[in-house]
Amino acid sequence: MSPAVEDRWLHRFAQDTTEVWQRDGWYQRCGLPEHDTGVGYTAAQVASFPNPDLKDLQGYFDAVRQETLTYLHGIDASELDVHPQRIPFPEVSGGRPLPDDFTIGRMFRQLIGEENQHFGQIAYLRGLQRGLDQ
Repeated sequence: MSPAVEDRWLHRFAQDTTEVWQRDGWYQRCGLPEHDTGVGYTAAQVASFPNPDLKDLQGYFDAVRQETLTYLHGIDASELDVHPQRIPFPEVSGGRPLPDDFTIGRMFRQLIGEENQHFGQIAYLRGLQRGLDQ
């Protein structure tokens, strides 16, 4: 899963706080726009996307994951049933609110599902790079 998605869900939706990406200046270290998510990019924009340093990307991932684990270790199980009534991705949803049953627990299920999808996508791309007979 994208650390940016995990960062956005955890901070904007669950806690209503500033994302690690902005708060800790990861966007500057990675040479990327502070508020640009890449949603709706054209092929030309994707082709001209900068190539951030792998150490910076890993550092951002580690920082987000640590915040997620700290959050999970600090909440009561009943908090997983809370619906924060916040819109984490207005650029995707058009500002529409999430369904009433979209709780913090469901948010974490969504994140786990997305991570599994990305693992499959990575495996597929690795297979394309190696070839079918490798």
